[in-house]
Parts: sequence; structure tokens; C-alpha cells
Amino acid sequence: MDDNLLGRMRIAASVVLTALVMLAVATVPFSADAAPAFTDIEGHWARSTIEHLHELDVVYAISDDQFSPDQPITRLDFARWVVRSLGDDPLDEPLDFIDAESIPSEARGEVARAVQRNLIEGYPDGSFAPTDTVTRIQMATILGRILEQVGVIPRPRYLVVFDDAEEIPEWGTPAAAAVETRLIIGREAFRVFAPNDPTTRAEAAEMLSRFMEVLRELDEEGRFAPPELDKADPDPGYLVAGYYMGRDEFHGESYRSVDNFGSHIDMVIMSTEYGFQIDDDSLHLSGYDSDFLFSRASGDGEQAVLVRITNSFDPDVSDRILNDARFTEEALAAIEDVLARGYDGVNINFEDVRPADREAMSAFMASLWRRIGSDYLVTMAVPATAEDNPQHGWSGAFDYASLGESGHYLIPMAYDKHWRTSAPGPVAPLNWVRDVLQYTVSVVEPDRVLMGAPFYGYDWLDTGQPNPARPVRWNKAAERAEEFGATIEWCDAAEGPFYRYTCEEGDARIVYFENAESLRAKMELVPEYGLAGVAFWRLGQEGSDAWPVIRDTLK
Repeated sequence: MDDNLLGRMRIAASVVLTALVMLAVATVPFSADAAPAFTDIEGHWARSTIEHLHELDVVYAISDDQFSPDQPITRLDFARWVVRSLGDDPLDEPLDFIDAESIPSEARGEVARAVQRNLIEGYPDGSFAPTDTVTRIQMATILGRILEQVGVIPRPRYLVVFDDAEEIPEWGTPAAAAVETRLIIGREAFRVFAPNDPTTRAEAAEMLSRFMEVLRELDEEGRFAPPELDKADPDPGYLVAGYYMGRDEFHGESYRSVDNFGSHIDMVIMSTEYGFQIDDDSLHLSGYDSDFLFSRASGDGEQAVLVRITNSFDPDVSDRILNDARFTEEALAAIEDVLARGYDGVNINFEDVRPADREAMSAFMASLWRRIGSDYLVTMAVPATAEDNPQHGWSGAFDYASLGESGHYLIPMAYDKHWRTSAPGPVAPLNWVRDVLQYTVSVVEPDRVLMGAPFYGYDWLDTGQPNPARPVRWNKAAERAEEFGATIEWCDAAEGPFYRYTCEEGDARIVYFENAESLRAKMELVPEYGLAGVAFWRLGQEGSDAWPVIRDTLK
């Protein structure tokens, strides 16, 4: 192993350990009675942060009663603050700068530690210049270097989205990690990085406060690891989730399904048309709540209630959200606003996303995960695929391996192998579902996977060629077969039922659907692959014989 790499790994372990020790102290509530009497921070936006970090001895003042929050921070002060935020001890080594004598003796050990950590460097002429100010790009780069040491990969796309990206120097690439983890955000509606602007002492304190929080949330491999949420892990058995259609909330199918079988359902995903739209260069999130189920499910505490949010299945909308810093921030804020109504979590269901947006899609989910994952369940529905093909027009934008680390559950939608306008065929043939799951668990931890499963089928013209199909609910398919005197047959390869009939207009038609037998075969895959559970599209389409099968195999 490369000695430098080994050294960085040792540094990473030390950074995490010391940061966690420091942050254990940081969890002690700050007492307002013990607050320093800084006369120049009354009413300042960063007052609470400054007081808290001062109490922890991370930041220090200019004088006994002056913090000077809006004064630019110097290289000396920022280097010392960063070392203190990590909980590091000063390093007893001489400083090799031509102006080392201009650094106060009490500060030299902390500067030496910062240099040893490769957090800050001298100028080409060999000077440290302790009184020079720290720019925004310098601040972000220093913090980004630490994040690199603990495993956060700086992705350049986080910098190129800014309107002034060309002003960011090449040496500032580590700043991308600080942007990704939201230590630093853009100005002027989030579009401008302003790399050469000076950093104020208040801004530095705020960045370090966020930095300490991010370190606390990273695991040993540099991944965001929020605390366990109660409703994320049902006990006993596997998690059973179902999509609820709000349009039929008043005694409709989804209503009856939850009313009759709610004791078997752990997670209700409200599919109530919350979708992003962009009009006149303005982002909107349209949608509504289903008041009945919302109050029922969230009121008894037995089910997690999530809200489904889409890109309105518009590739232009997702392209703007994923690649424009302003729209990214507005979309994240809009999701938070909806969740604040009382939901337990979110289900992101972006579809028809361009393959070129693959990296941006992963970055968006990573940002959402870091932003809300400690407080809300984060799930994502993704197009089913049995292999990773970044160029695929439908699934190429979805990097399972990356997305699987940015949420509590990934939901591969293992249905529509044959779809509404395809040639006739089974919606979720078992051999194909197996292939999808086999690939999924090869790149995502199985206990973070919910298998998407259908409660529906399609009714096509029996031509063997693509033609528009009629959706058919499980609970109606068998009735229709009986109505037309059709014999229900079994497809051995797909392990699912189908039948042929002649409709009122005289056309020969063929129906592929689901029943209790095909459901059981799919449900047995959940324990076989060690999955967390299953998510059904959608509640109300199933037959009453579905739930005994679900109970017997998963509960």
C-alpha cells in the first residue's frame, strides 16, 4: 500500500475519533447564562453559533467584549479554529516559514498541526502570512481536504453548476466536498460561489459548526449514517409498503385496502400528485394531501406515512432540478416544506430522467439524504434493471450503487417488463424479477432494498405486436375471465396467470395479471435475497386473497 495513502487512512481514523470525542462534548446544551458578553453580536444572525463554539473553545474573540463577527478572518485564526474543531492537540514542531516569528508563540503548535494535517500551506515564497484574510474558496478547500481524508469524494459537478465556476482555481477542487455536504452554499439565489470574497469570522464559525455536525454523521467510510428511525425497521417480520392513490380517498379502493388490511401494512406511500413543474423560470411543487388517510395512519402511530414526489415524469424538469444550483436548492427546500406537514418520510419517484443526468441524480439524492435523513425516512423508486447500463434511455440515469447509499430504502420497480404500449406479456415474470434482484443486491445492501411488486396486469389485443393495453386490476381480472367464459392458464416461465377471450367488439384479447399463486412466488424472493421487504403498486388493486399470502410469507 502507498505510504501516503496509508498515512491519509490513519489521519482519517484519527479525525473521526477526535471529532466524535469533541462532538460528544458539543451535545451538552449551551447555557445562555454562561454566554460571553460580546457587545457586538447582539441581534447578529450567527450569535447562537458564535456563543456555542466559544463555549467549546473552538473560536475565540478579538477582545474581552468584541468578537468582530463581520471582520474578515485571518489565516492564523482559521487554521487554529479548524484544529480546535477537530479536537486536535497542538504539535510541538518548529514551523518552516520565513515569517514564523510573526506567529504568536501560543499559536505555533496549532499552526504546526494544521500544516501536518495538510489543511493549510505556505505561499510560494515560503511565508505563512498569518494576517492575510481567508477567501471563500480557501475556506471551502481546507474543509474539503478534511472531508476527503474521511472518505468524501469531491465531485467537480458540485462546482461547475455555479455561474462563476470559471473563477474557481484548479487547486480548489476539494471544495466540491464542502459544497456537497452543504458546509458552504452559493450566494445570489445559490448560483454564485464568490470564490475570491473574504470569509467573515461569523461565516467561519457557521461553516465550522456545520462541519462538526457533518463529521458526526459520517461513518468510518465517509458515508452519511443517520441514526436509526423507529419506523424504518418494523419488528417482527419484513417491511410491507404500499402506494396509496389519494384521488379515491373517499371510500375508494385504496381507502378500503388500508381500512381492511392496514394491520399488515407498515408504510403507506401517499401518491397524491406531488410533482415538480417549471414555468417561466420558476419552480413549483403542485399536489395535495389525502386528509383521511393522513390523519388515520399518522394518528395511531402504527404506520409510517410517506409522501411521493415526482418530476412530473418530465425529463426537462428533472434536468433543471438536477443541474441548476438554484432549482436544486428550491427543490430540496420544497420537499422539506411538504414533510413539515407531518409526514414520516419521502418517496422520490423521478422517471424518464436523461442518462446524461446520472451523476447529477446521485448528487441530488446524496444532498437530500444528508439534509433530512436524520429526521425522515428517505426512499427512492428506481426503474428496474438487471444490469448497469449508463447509456440506457430509461434506467441509465440511476446508479444503483450510489443511490443505495443515499436513503433508507431503494425500491427497484420490478414491474412493467411488458408495459401499457408494448407487445403482450407478463408484467413481472419471476425469472426477470430474479435477475433484477440479483443485480440489485450485488451493488446495494439487501437490507436497504424493498422489492417493488405489482397488484395489476394488462389487457392487450392478442396480436403479438405492440398495441395500447387496458390496465386491469388483480381483483377484476378473474371476474372478467369468468364473465367471458375464459380459461385461466399458467405461464411456467413467468410463473404467472393469463387468459384469452373475445371481447364485445369481437376482438381477440389476452390478459396477463397477478394472483395469489404468482404473488407467493414473488414474496418468497424477499427472504431468499435477504431484502428489507416489499413495496406494492398499488393499494386497492389487489384481491382479498393477497393479504393471507403476504402475512404467511413476510410476517
